[in-house]
Amino acid sequence: MSVSTRPIQTPEVTEHFVRSKCNYFIDVALWPLATRLDPSGWLTNFRPDEMGHAVQLLNAFIYLSEPVVDQLFVAAFQGVSRLVFPKNEPLRRVQATWQKFVDTVKITHVTGERPSNADSGLIFARKARDLIPVHEDQIFSPESALESLLKGDNRPLVFVDDFCGSGNQFYETWTREYESLSHLVNSFAEATVSVRGLRVFYCPLVCTERGSARITAECPGVNLAPAHFLAERYGALAADSLIWPDRFRSSASSFLETVSARAGIPDLNGDVGDWRGFRRLALAIAFNHSVPDATLPLFTWNRNGWRPLIRKP
Repeated sequence: MSVSTRPIQTPEVTEHFVRSKCNYFIDVALWPLATRLDPSGWLTNFRPDEMGHAVQLLNAFIYLSEPVVDQLFVAAFQGVSRLVFPKNEPLRRVQATWQKFVDTVKITHVTGERPSNADSGLIFARKARDLIPVHEDQIFSPESALESLLKGDNRPLVFVDDFCGSGNQFYETWTREYESLSHLVNSFAEATVSVRGLRVFYCPLVCTERGSARITAECPGVNLAPAHFLAERYGALAADSLIWPDRFRSSASSFLETVSARAGIPDLNGDVGDWRGFRRLALAIAFNHSVPDATLPLFTWNRNGWRPLIRKP
């Protein structure tokens, strides 16, 4: 039997279809009410000749509600089990090995480029306690997790997070020099090398192809275990983007640049706030608790009369 190698074709959708789909998502509570997520209001930002692109972009937008986020988190954590024990082990041994892992694992979180108490990783440290569940004393701040490594603690270490886009936040967390509780300055990258038998895992809910490549290349020893991978094709500026049907793809970049300029969204060369999203990833994804910097600002912009699709928490 032959297998088709033709690329996936994105179907063109109508405005009526997309509006109906959005209303259905709101009706069944997959999307929040219009006070938080307003597809009809967002479409009013666009001129008639721009509506075709706007409708396709809205159709591609992914919003992950809290119940979905919880399920993805559990899936990401449980996915670590594939890396913990060899294949073809007897079921009873697998269950005992996994229970030991859950009982001994240390949970810590990824911090932003400028660590703060608003980092979304903190949310997932709490979810580990409530959903896995792990005990409160298994949850560590990055500083205290590093302190335990400096003492030779080789219990498995799991970093939790919602989103890995460019891989920058994890890399910064991995290489940042923290002052530990014993006033020693060190980084995870340095400390993990000297701990024999240590296994380190990174469990974001969603990880891009670019983020995966960077962590694999620059964070040796880290086992990446997301619930879901996003290929480059999920970006709105990719040459073979899945967001656009064929007849919209060649003009998509011009459309995004034009409407972003009209809204007042700056060109920051791929920095946070750039009209293409952080590192020009140009994604169309949001979580109930946050919108990644890699997502197109067109979805959240609320200046110069622009009506946002989603309001940041």
